[in-house]
Amino acid sequence: GPAIGGALFDIGGFLFPFVMTGGMVLLFFPLLLFVLQGIQPHSQHQEPEAQLSMWQLTRKLPVAMVCLSVFLVNAPLGLLDTSFPVYLDHIFGWSATHIGLLLLIGGAVYVVSSPVVGPIVDATRPR
Repeated sequence: GPAIGGALFDIGGFLFPFVMTGGMVLLFFPLLLFVLQGIQPHSQHQEPEAQLSMWQLTRKLPVAMVCLSVFLVNAPLGLLDTSFPVYLDHIFGWSATHIGLLLLIGGAVYVVSSPVVGPIVDATRPR
C-alpha cells in the first residue's frame, strides 16, 4: 500500500517501488503456476437462460446503479490520491513515508471496522 510504497521511494527513489513490485511478480509467478496447476475449476450447473454476458448484466438497472455509485465514490478518491501528496510535500515538506502513512489511515479504518460493522449489517437488514 501507500506506506510501503512511500518507504521504498524514500529508500531507493522513484524507480525502486516499481522494481520491487516487478521482482516480486517474477518471484511468485512460477510458484503460483506450480501451486495452481492441480486445482480444478468448480463447475456449477446453470440453465442456459440464466447465463448473462457481462454487457447484459451491466444493462440491468440495479447493477448499473451500483456501478455508477462505485464510480462516483471512487473517482474523487483517485483524484485525491494523486494531488494530496503533492500538496502535503509542497506545504509541509513531508516525506513519502509520512504521506504514505497518512493515506494508510483510510484503509486501516476499513480493515478494523469491517469485521465489526459487517455482522451488524447482516443481523439488522431485512430478509
